[in-house]
Amino acid sequence: MVSSFRQADDSLPRVDYGEMLDRIVEAIANQPGLFRVSDDSERLLVNVEAIAHRIAQQNLDDPILGSDRGIRAATLNSSPSCAAQFPDKIRNIRQALLEQLQSSLRAKNLETSAFLSSLVQDFSTFQNSQPSLDLSYPFTAYTGLQKERLQIQSPGSIKFHKLTITVDRTDTLNRNLPEELRRYIQEHLDTETDEQQADLEDVLTDLIQDEHKDSDINLIKRLMDTEVLGQLKKEAKIQYLEYLEQNINADRHPEVVYLQDLIRRLKALNDYIADPQRSDADYEVTYQGTPVNFRQLFSRAEAFDILPVIPIIEGYLGETTDPRRNRRQFIFGLKLKLNGPVQNQGSASAFDYYCSLLDLDREENQAVARSPYGLQKILKVAFLYFFVFASDCDPEAEGYNHNNELHYDPVSRFEAKILPTLQGDNDEAKVSLLRGIRRGLDKLKAREKVNRLVKLVKHTLTREMVIPPSEHCIHVGVRKTLLETDVDTIFGRQTLFREALKGNPKQCLQYLSVGEATVNPEILCQLPVSIKIEDIRYSETSDRQTFSMSYKLDHLQSFPVLLMPKQGLTDKVHKKHYETLQRRKLVLFHIDTAQNEQLDDQQAFLYRFTFSLLFYIVVQQLARYLPNRKNLFIPIVRFHLTNKNNSSALEEFILNLSVTVSHLLNEEEILANFQGFDITSNNIHKTRNGLSSLYSRLPKVFSFDQLEETPQLEKLAIIVVSSRESDAHYQTDKDRHLSNLMGEVVSVTRREDARIEINCLSTFSDSYLRSEMFNTPLVLRDKIVELYQRGYRHFVYIAKAPYTSSLNITAEEDRLFFMSRSLIRCLVENNPDIKIYPMFFDKYYVRSSMSLKPKSLYVQDIRELTQLVDDPSQQSVVFFNLFNGLKVGKKDERFYNGVISYATLLNTYKGILDNEVIYQGLLHEGDLKHDILQYLTLFHFSRYEAMSKISLKLDPYQNIIGDYSVGKLSLFKHMNGKSDFNSLAFLTEVKKALI
Repeated sequence: MVSSFRQADDSLPRVDYGEMLDRIVEAIANQPGLFRVSDDSERLLVNVEAIAHRIAQQNLDDPILGSDRGIRAATLNSSPSCAAQFPDKIRNIRQALLEQLQSSLRAKNLETSAFLSSLVQDFSTFQNSQPSLDLSYPFTAYTGLQKERLQIQSPGSIKFHKLTITVDRTDTLNRNLPEELRRYIQEHLDTETDEQQADLEDVLTDLIQDEHKDSDINLIKRLMDTEVLGQLKKEAKIQYLEYLEQNINADRHPEVVYLQDLIRRLKALNDYIADPQRSDADYEVTYQGTPVNFRQLFSRAEAFDILPVIPIIEGYLGETTDPRRNRRQFIFGLKLKLNGPVQNQGSASAFDYYCSLLDLDREENQAVARSPYGLQKILKVAFLYFFVFASDCDPEAEGYNHNNELHYDPVSRFEAKILPTLQGDNDEAKVSLLRGIRRGLDKLKAREKVNRLVKLVKHTLTREMVIPPSEHCIHVGVRKTLLETDVDTIFGRQTLFREALKGNPKQCLQYLSVGEATVNPEILCQLPVSIKIEDIRYSETSDRQTFSMSYKLDHLQSFPVLLMPKQGLTDKVHKKHYETLQRRKLVLFHIDTAQNEQLDDQQAFLYRFTFSLLFYIVVQQLARYLPNRKNLFIPIVRFHLTNKNNSSALEEFILNLSVTVSHLLNEEEILANFQGFDITSNNIHKTRNGLSSLYSRLPKVFSFDQLEETPQLEKLAIIVVSSRESDAHYQTDKDRHLSNLMGEVVSVTRREDARIEINCLSTFSDSYLRSEMFNTPLVLRDKIVELYQRGYRHFVYIAKAPYTSSLNITAEEDRLFFMSRSLIRCLVENNPDIKIYPMFFDKYYVRSSMSLKPKSLYVQDIRELTQLVDDPSQQSVVFFNLFNGLKVGKKDERFYNGVISYATLLNTYKGILDNEVIYQGLLHEGDLKHDILQYLTLFHFSRYEAMSKISLKLDPYQNIIGDYSVGKLSLFKHMNGKSDFNSLAFLTEVKKALI
């Protein structure tokens, strides 16, 4: 395999790991007891923790060469000497580790291969009627699994609120902008002479004729192109609240006032932030000398998302383009945030968590406020929660009148009581002010009002009544405040636009306007937009299929790896969990949570770099000593001293590392998976589900109760791909960035006994220039060739939806990323009978007024699914929806059911992939479509991560695509605490060196 260490571009940051790798070799040689065999010779204890801590305490040079300013990620773009010496240095580390291992085993008169093979256990030893932390599990067969067809029709007991944003006349900016700028010169700029007027015309002419991609004209087009949709989604959230409010009977539900007041205040906030009579300085506040600008913060699309009750636009169902009408349409799903807990914060509710940030006497909040981002977060909460929840009314006071809430003026109160202090110089007064905001919210029982609002909207969303669709027309445009008003400044800079246009587009959001569809003299150029909300209903049918699922454990063996906190061996409660593993043969790595709490950014990087490298090499090399590796399963198990909502930085790192190493082992066709267990509790339910998750990647076999329902397609390969940057500057061309491509291959085969078997065949990863990755990714092509040679002809190819979220105003190429024509050509060339079915997916959420029970539901009728997305160009077609019949989480969170929506592309691959292939495989109601969709459904079932109430797993691709993917979790921060290090990309290069 060719190394991806390269000097891709001088504009990318360079790295050099030479010194770090040399010190690691030295530390291994000088570390006594790196490997130790237990007294009964049934466990191998590995102490890479000691080496990681030793390296963390050394004063080593930053591997990023030169300035680290503006670096988003730095991993592979190395110096010439590092690239040349890297393989040898990695092999030196391997050799040093193996010498230590063999020395330890010789001291016990043990031969390496024989001893390691003795740690391998047959899966029959894990079979038990009850799940246990010794990794025992029932592995029982599941019968009576069911899928049921839904139809989209009203009335129906399952509701989906659909959002459609349509932007018309997208060519307006290109056509009208020059004339609008000329009108601005004539009507708004004061010139003293005709010569000045002519000079201004010359400036405009030069602007118009400048075709450079970063010219001011192109920058303003790009601003509209890329940022408008976010602003429209922000507006749609308010309109969704209005949609619900208009369908609530105020006489029967006087608490609807809380919803009306929320809408009123959000609109007032938008007006206040956009007030043209106020300058940017009017919104600037400081704390400890760090400035924060409220106008910039609340111009962003996500400005309201920290509220406890706010719509969430969840599910990107499609984009459509009508070139004839110059129309772009975006389709999303809608749901409501209902004051649930904040992820990883362990808080009872979002309201309580965000209010707690206002107490700067707490040490953890002081730490948050020391970073610019953290300070923004705290002051954002102060502004928004005061603006939305401050009140003069106590809902539990005698004579309380709901309507009095509507009389509170948040703007005048904010400017009188809050803003002067925040703009002053007294930081102690600011701390007191934030504490006072929180006390005021507690005193007038804002939490109670939030709870009443949550109860009301839940009731509204549960009603059977179908809400009529609502469509609202607005305009989106660019404010004239983005233009310079001083003629001398214009001549000096030779542009009509403010300097802000050249900076970060997020700093220009304040110049975008979303408002009523009226003529506005303050707007430079605007586009008509419609925002439509619909109540789509699904109803059940009698069309059902029933099947069973069992594990295929024949000849499978296990080689467990455990990561265990040292503190777990001293605490009596925790120690007993470890003792449950005393009869289990395994490889044990200790970690020290106490020591890790004291590490600064530099030390944390050195620790994580060293531990990742050594943990991977040790586990990989141990596996290479084992026989029959194709029948091997390596469970990477973590014991934690906290639950997942309160995990420490070290525990999060160990979790992420186990995901990364599991992926790399699967690349070598060694089946591996990972799971963590909180050993501070004795929750048998969590243990049972955790073990189910650990074993979810084991081979599964399905059989249908009715034999005629069994698919006939003999072999199908499911390939999932994604990517993550490894080397990038913030301000450079993305095509010059290095990215790590990763993926997974799953096989679905029909056996001779008419049962369906699902296996994880392998994973893969490699790094490329971004321009190469979306055109000729050789690792992906080679995987297709390998599968082709093994008899596969049908390939489901799944990637992230190629949506751009842009208006297509600029002339830049409309890319399809992993769905590009050149990439598909690369995959099919020289394989004439190959059939690739490109598809992408997203999730949305529905609310059911009935119990769906643990069964799974689907819609595959194309005619019905056009009610979700109807692309007149027939380029994007939704062909399959799968509904999860279970609600997860605590009682108050179990309000929505998830749906995964699959779509494909037509009329895109002419001359490369015949439309008929996609049509027959995914769209036409025939045997081939039936088989492929049946296999997809079974794959979803095979990945479900619970022991009881089996249903399909909503997102079986999360290890590859999304926020919980190996690409995302493999990132950790460099010494500077800001730039990302991509450990998967790095360890992929380590793997190449070890071949």
